[in-house]
Amino acid sequence: MATISIKCSHISDGTLPPVCVRCGQVATTRKFAWVADPKAASWYLSRRMKVWGLLLFWAVILWKQYVRIEPHGREAGLPLCKGHLEYWPRRAWFVVGGFLALVLFFTLAYATDPSTAHHQKMNLFSYLAVFWFLTYPLGFIIVHMSSMRVIRHDGQRVTLVGANKKFAAALKESHPEYAADKKPTHLQELKQLFSEYVR
Repeated sequence: MATISIKCSHISDGTLPPVCVRCGQVATTRKFAWVADPKAASWYLSRRMKVWGLLLFWAVILWKQYVRIEPHGREAGLPLCKGHLEYWPRRAWFVVGGFLALVLFFTLAYATDPSTAHHQKMNLFSYLAVFWFLTYPLGFIIVHMSSMRVIRHDGQRVTLVGANKKFAAALKESHPEYAADKKPTHLQELKQLFSEYVR
């Protein structure tokens, strides 16, 4: 997988090569044009949001997918093959749905657990809340860190981590200005990831 910096104008005008950004196969459509929008990025990449920004990235995906739907027929966004059209929404449902389930389990446990008043045995919701509290964070970290995602947006370029190397090569071939971009070293990528999460 590669870390690449893509010009926002190339995402918005649909001039990215027809190669799936995730797997490198032939892309059938373009989606997620909103990644080029600095307003959306200001939510999930804001240093003020701290750890909540990690969750917000996935929430924005669901918001843009089901509430603020992108207009059809517009050739803009990231090129994706048929198998990866739902790549981000699937992961977003796990991350956001898992967080909502965590809140729900703790709310139900608090509302129905007799042990809070009489020191009796915990009920089912209490066990579910504890189990999900121990399981969900690990699942979230695995899903988030292994996924292709936006890690930087400076208004001119969007930096994606987890993009396919074939897409990166096709991008350099179709747009020669990308050939001059220096590939970050492993140490630079590690520092970038560290600065992303330790704010």
